[in-house]
Formats: sequence, C-alpha cells, structure tokens
Amino acid sequence: MSTTNPTTAPVDPIAAAIATAQAAAAAAAKNALAHLEQTAVANAPAATQLPAHYTAQVPAQRLTMNDMVGGLAVSSWLGVNEHGFSVGAEKKLHVGEIEVVIDLAMIQPMFVIKYGNPVTYYKTYDRVLEASGGSWAAAVERAQRNDPRAREYRSAEIPMLVQHDIGGVVKAADLIGHSLSTTNWANWESFYADCTRKGLVGQCVRAKLTALRRAKPGYTWGVVGFELIGPAAPLPAAA
Repeated sequence: MSTTNPTTAPVDPIAAAIATAQAAAAAAAKNALAHLEQTAVANAPAATQLPAHYTAQVPAQRLTMNDMVGGLAVSSWLGVNEHGFSVGAEKKLHVGEIEVVIDLAMIQPMFVIKYGNPVTYYKTYDRVLEASGGSWAAAVERAQRNDPRAREYRSAEIPMLVQHDIGGVVKAADLIGHSLSTTNWANWESFYADCTRKGLVGQCVRAKLTALRRAKPGYTWGVVGFELIGPAAPLPAAA
C-alpha cells in the first residue's frame, strides 16, 4: 500500500510581503511606544504638593525693574484694629477718621499668603516671584506646609497723602501707606468700583478713611472703610 502526502498550497508572494510588512510596522510601533514611556518616566518632574495651577514651569525670561522693585516709599504704615487707626512702629495713635488723597495710578495690587503665630507673610506682585526673593510657588508651598489652611488672598498696597495733622504723629502732606488685610478687600473693591463709575480710575481722589470694628465670637478686629469724596489735584512730585 502506498502513502500519498497531502499537496502543499502554493505561497502567495504578495500576501507574504504584506504580512511581513505589517508585522514589522507593529513591532516598530511597539518599540516607539516603549521608548516614549521610558522617556516620560525619566523626565517626569518630582512629586509636589503645590496646587495644580502652580505646577506649570515658568519660562525663562529677563528680569525687569518691576520684578526687582517692590513696595512703596512711604514715611509710615497705617494700621487698624477694633479701637481705631494706628501709625508707625509705636502704634499710639487711635483715631476714627482720616482724610487723604489717593493716587489710583500708584496702587500696587498683590497676592498675600500668611501662616503662624506670630504671623509670617509672603507677598507677590506678579504671581511669579515672592517679594523678598525666591519663587511664589515655593512660598505658597512653604506656607501650606506649615499651615494646610493657608490660602493666598487679594490685597493691595495703597499710598495716601494725609490732608491734616493727626495727633502730633502724622503731619499734613505726609505720605503713608496701608496694606489691605484678608477681610478688607471687599471695602476697597467697593470704593474702587465707585471711582470707576465716576471716571476717576488712574487719577487722584480725595477719600475719607474710617476705622470699622468687626467681631465674631471670641474675636474682634478692625478694617478700613473707604469713602470717595471726589477728584483731587495730582500729588506733588517727589523731591
């Protein structure tokens, strides 16, 4: 008895070439994906606890004078508490109202974050650099590491030309400054909106400042009330 071997089907050279090409393409794609994944892992930034909107890298750029110069050249700073206003380091002055001229073009808006007792403050005029040095992102991370409840808040440094002598401490024509506290932004924003409605933004305005008492269970403090009186002459040029 003879055994007959089954006939082998002929190979289609075109189909074989297509299959080979497809296999090679799949292998190349797999290798490319693996390389991209390895590169991504190697270049991934270190883990950070910063808020999501701070994680983007700031592109390198030349510094400007605005980056390097912060703060206002004032003779003293106006404070406020539940008893009234105070000026200077001794903070002996307590009065209810002060009349000033504010140059709205000189206002320096900023963001501030604070923590601790005694309180440590960080501030930024551009949300890139912290005013005393280093990056704003690092300052925020440092504040929140010390106090997880710490959050940045809107503020502004406001230069004001005093219109009358006050208690022998402040003289007429003294330029003093005030930095808005956490809870004082709403009063300032309302005042600024009033200036905007009356077409005074960017100009000098006369204003009355009032020390307003605020309280909640177990705690009292003060904020500044701003009342627009009207337009004012430009401030004299610095000597």
